Amino acid sequence: MKSTESKTSQIIKSVEKVLSPVLDKGNSNMLLAFSAGPDSTALLDVLFQLKDKLKITVIAAYFDHGLRNKSEIEKEINIAKNNCLMRNIPLFIGKESKAKTNKISKEYGVEAAARKARYSFFISTAKDNNCKYITVAHNLDDNCETIIMRFFQGSGPEGLKGMDEKSGNIIRPLLNVKKTDILEYLEENKIEYSNDSTNRENDHLRNRVRNILIPSIKKVFPGYEKSLFLLAEKMVNTDTIINEKLSEKIKWKKDGSSLVTEYDNFVSLPDYLKIKAIYNAFNITENNDITESDDIAENNDIIANSERLPYKFLKPLISKKTGVKSHIVLKGHNYTLEREGNTLFWKRDIVTMMKNSYHLVIEPEKEYELPVIFEKNNKKIYISSRIVNISECTKDDLCIPVKKITFDIHIRNRTEGDSIIFKYGKKTIKKLFLEMGISRDFRDFLPIICNNDDEILAVWGSVFNYKNRVSTLFDADKNNDIDVLLFKSRQE
Repeated sequence: MKSTESKTSQIIKSVEKVLSPVLDKGNSNMLLAFSAGPDSTALLDVLFQLKDKLKITVIAAYFDHGLRNKSEIEKEINIAKNNCLMRNIPLFIGKESKAKTNKISKEYGVEAAARKARYSFFISTAKDNNCKYITVAHNLDDNCETIIMRFFQGSGPEGLKGMDEKSGNIIRPLLNVKKTDILEYLEENKIEYSNDSTNRENDHLRNRVRNILIPSIKKVFPGYEKSLFLLAEKMVNTDTIINEKLSEKIKWKKDGSSLVTEYDNFVSLPDYLKIKAIYNAFNITENNDITESDDIAENNDIIANSERLPYKFLKPLISKKTGVKSHIVLKGHNYTLEREGNTLFWKRDIVTMMKNSYHLVIEPEKEYELPVIFEKNNKKIYISSRIVNISECTKDDLCIPVKKITFDIHIRNRTEGDSIIFKYGKKTIKKLFLEMGISRDFRDFLPIICNNDDEILAVWGSVFNYKNRVSTLFDADKNNDIDVLLFKSRQE
C-alpha cells in the first residue's frame, strides 16, 4: 500500500475514533461548517465515507462574510456546490454584507464579529435541520496557532489548553491531524478545494501568527509543537481541577434576565476562582445560554472567547472587601455584579448618563424588554421589540419590514459621522437632530436603530416624545400584509 493511501486510511480512522463515542443513536444528523477550503473539504469527504458505517446524515453550511471580492466568492461557492452535489449532501448558504463596518467589529475586531456571525448561522441551520452536533475542521496546526495567540494574550489555563475535540455541541474531528496530511488526503483522492486569498494577507491576527510569528519560532524552537502540546496537556489537568473546585461552590441560576448565586460562597473563593466565576457568567449571558432550566451548567462554548471581559476590569475582585454599605461589587462594560443580602446578581446594566455607552443587540424570533437606557429625575425608560403583522401597528409606531433587515439589529446612541439615507439623499444625524428640535439633554440618548452592517435604519424619536424618522431604504408600506419588527418603549 502506498504511503498516501495509508495516510487516507489513517485520517478516516482518526475521525471515526473521535465521532463514534459521541454520536447520539436517536439523532444521526450532523452539520458540517463548510468553507470549501482544504480542511473542511477533506472532512466533508471523510464524513461521506463514514456515513453508512456511523449511520450519519451530513448537512453542509457555507457562510459568506462579504469580505472578499465577488468573483472569488462565486468560484468558491461553485466548488462547494459541486463537492456537495457529488456526494448528495445538502448545502445551505448564508451571507453577511459589509462585516468590516459591523458595530461588533468596531468593538471587538473583524475576526470576532465574523466568528459570531458565522456561528450564529451554523447554529440556526443546525436547529432547522435537527442536527444535534456541528463539526468544524480545525486541525493540529490551527490548535498550535490558538495556543500561541492565547499565550501572548495573557490567557489562563482555560485558554492555554487549546481547543477541545468536543466542546458542547461542537466537534473537531481533525484536531489531531496535521495540515500536510490533510493536503495529502486531498491530492490522493483528487478532490478539488478552494484557497482563500485572504489567508496570504496579514490583516488578521491569526494570519500574522501563521505567516510571521510561527516561522520565527521554528528557527529557535524546531520542536515547538511537541512542547506546546505538553503545555496544553498540563493546562487541561489544571483547568479540570479549577472547574471541579469552582462547581462545588458556585452554581449560577436564572432569575429573570439575571444570573444569581450565593454571595458568601463567592466571597470564600480563592482570588482566581472569583474571576473565573465571572467569566463563566459572562459567557453564559453573552452566548445566550440562559435556558429554562434553573440550574445552569458550564458554558457550552459554541461561541466561547469571541468576546471577553478585560482582566483589568475584573482584577478589583481580588481580595476586595465588600462591606454591608456597598452593594455594588463590580460595575462596567454594561454589566453589574450586585449584592442583595446573601444573593449575588450578575446582570446587564445600561443605566448611564455617559455618551456612546450602550449597545444592545436584537435577534430575530425573540421578544425583548431591554434594560434601562435612560434615567433622569427618577424616570426610567425601557425599550422592547417583537415581530408582528403590520396590521397590529399604529401610524405612530416604529416598525421596520423584517424582509429588509439583516439581523442582528443593533440599538445604540449616536456616534461621530453617523448619517441616514432619505429619498432626497444622505443626511447626517447631527443635522437631523437639529431639524427635529432634539433637546441637548436627549441627543446622546436617543436610540439609533442599525442593521447588522451598521447601516442606520431609523432614529427612534418617540422614546422621548419626538417624531420617528425611518430611512426610506427600510420604511414599511403599511398597505401591504407583511411582518415587521415593532419597537415599543415604556416609562417608569
